[in-house]
Amino acid sequence: MIAVSTAWNAERHVGMVPAVRELLGLGAEGVALDGPALQADTAEAGREVRAAKADLVALFAPGPQRDAASPVDGGGLVDPRPERRALAVAAAVAAGRAALSAGTDVVVLRAGTIPVLDGTREDRWTARLGREGMTDALRDEIAAARAQLQRDRPRFLEALCRSVWDLSRAAPEVRWCVETPASLAGVPFPDEIAAFLSELRGRRVGWWHDAAHAARLGAFGVADPRAWLETAGTATLGVTVSDWSPPAFGDAYGQSGAASVGRTPPGAGIVDWTSLRAQLSASMVRVLRLPPDVPSAFVRDAIGEAARRVG
Repeated sequence: MIAVSTAWNAERHVGMVPAVRELLGLGAEGVALDGPALQADTAEAGREVRAAKADLVALFAPGPQRDAASPVDGGGLVDPRPERRALAVAAAVAAGRAALSAGTDVVVLRAGTIPVLDGTREDRWTARLGREGMTDALRDEIAAARAQLQRDRPRFLEALCRSVWDLSRAAPEVRWCVETPASLAGVPFPDEIAAFLSELRGRRVGWWHDAAHAARLGAFGVADPRAWLETAGTATLGVTVSDWSPPAFGDAYGQSGAASVGRTPPGAGIVDWTSLRAQLSASMVRVLRLPPDVPSAFVRDAIGEAARRVG
């Protein structure tokens, strides 16, 4: 069964209920709630799903929003500053309560990023990939940026572990899943996943893989797209089924920053679906996430294509 994410249509509706109704009307057998903010009608949206005899598989907690007026981008659950981290934890707890009221115990977390002074640089890298491909100059620039982040990664990973530990105490009935980061400055990377899971052993904590994010970071040359699931293994609860390709003319879907730049329907990008399918188990939840500009007339076809790609 392929569930469909309201990330496709949440911004076009006032509340989750109409977004869910639209997806159900287009043939979705399952739904994942995902939008730019929590909505007051989340519980009612869950009732809509159950009334249609469909499955509500997860709620994706809103991630930290980029401040367009500031050159600095970063923060969230990975923030080492206790007072800032506490705000992110409180927001995630609210998402957990909303999920339970809607009828799912699965919450997918966008952990946040290490702050960088230029919050738009990855959008520019993506645009350059689309125009020029991976040049030596771009490869060197990305490698230098990654090297600058290395010394900070351990303390931001520790902060994430503290945040998720606090979440598991505040709402122990929730299964907290950390999503594949969209950014070079995101946490955790494949070589950090094992440490993250070890620190939280015994808690209801897991991993959620985003195929588009993995493809994007693979295109940047910073992480093998296969490495995320190889490391997370049986801790992986679900996968976001979405493709990725560098836009031909810059930021095609960039209203929400790095997470949506270049996201495409399955089969329209560079994801190696044969390799990904081989890594998935039958128990992993499949959630189709479409970019908002996909016409509603194509949603049924996209659901079928997702089922063909990942089973």
